[in-house]
Amino acid sequence: MTLLSVELCVWNNDFAIPYPTFYHPSMDVEVSEWPERMRKQRRMHLFTFLGGPRPETQLTIRGEIIRQCVASRGNCNWVNCSSDSDNCNNPANVMKVFQRSVFCLQPGAAYLQYLWHLPKNYSCYSVFIPMDNTMKVNIGSVLVQIPEHDILAMREEVIRLIPGIVYADPRSSERTFKDAFDVTVKRVLEQVGHTREVVAAGGDPSIGFVEQNHHKFVLP
Repeated sequence: MTLLSVELCVWNNDFAIPYPTFYHPSMDVEVSEWPERMRKQRRMHLFTFLGGPRPETQLTIRGEIIRQCVASRGNCNWVNCSSDSDNCNNPANVMKVFQRSVFCLQPGAAYLQYLWHLPKNYSCYSVFIPMDNTMKVNIGSVLVQIPEHDILAMREEVIRLIPGIVYADPRSSERTFKDAFDVTVKRVLEQVGHTREVVAAGGDPSIGFVEQNHHKFVLP
């Protein structure tokens, strides 16, 4: 059995899929317009973090990110969702905030979750700062040293990924791009097809499954 969830579970047969998006394009042109729009964005901040502090935040990764953001002297834009919940709950406002930043901080496990929707080589579209180093290094100092040509290359890769991580309007018949749902269905059918072949040959499809998908739990 193949399970789908919006977050990775501990089972070996589950696969995470992107959260349902607020934006549901219905035509190819709505997606093809995004690249140029993203390239022309005026990015006023080096990095942005959108999120509120929590009671236990002080000695956590979240707390350190907020502390560094506040102390960054304008390099970081922190949107405090505890005091600015109206903006944080408005998807359009959230998108505008991120579009004004060169980097968007996303503490989480996307690398280990969206195996079907994101490249295995995460360095082609993002910068990884290990959690155990976040408390020791200055995030701004790490990001400011990245060459402009590398930043542009990562941005182009993010732009390329857009169609496969959004959910198109299911009522539309005027699109040809493959959205997150299409990518997911294709991979599930591949899983089913492989299982059928193994069973038809008298094998056990569970054998080797963990090894085949071990990168869900271990970064390259």
